[in-house]
Amino acid sequence: MTGDQMLSSVIDHPATDTELTNSVALGPIRMRTLVDLVQENDVSVRLGNALTVADKAGNLPYPTIGDYLDAGSLAQTRMLHDVRNFGRKSAQELEALIQDECASYGIDPSSRTRTSAAASESERSDLISLFDGDTIGAIASEEVLSTRLESVLSRPPFKDMAFPDAMENFLNTTHR
Repeated sequence: MTGDQMLSSVIDHPATDTELTNSVALGPIRMRTLVDLVQENDVSVRLGNALTVADKAGNLPYPTIGDYLDAGSLAQTRMLHDVRNFGRKSAQELEALIQDECASYGIDPSSRTRTSAAASESERSDLISLFDGDTIGAIASEEVLSTRLESVLSRPPFKDMAFPDAMENFLNTTHR
């Protein structure tokens, strides 16, 4: 099973009554593209450029607001991973923009997230499995990093360390 298939299986879950209500109420904005949303609002140049370039290249994982909302809690992570020059600040800015857009329709988009421990554990393992076969060195070489961080990550033991193992160790250490 590929990473995209696993990601799809994680986000395909039975809808709750709240989600169904929100889906109907959000109908007018569900089909609105993220690119249109950022172009019609006062956003940072980095966010606007990142989404526009990714959309033109066909690398935008969630082209519409509806797609983004349907992805749930994995939306930001997938955008950070798949969209070049889309960082934490851009992710927070986009999330706030979507929250504001939904609020203008009287909808709380935060109801889209699942909070059960089983879902969280499943999402965690599925998310980590997206990086199977990737090393920290390989991932770091694809990103724009500070010179110091790039230097550290390009040397042993980090260079050849499997990213899923490192992430699992980190999560086990920090989330007990």
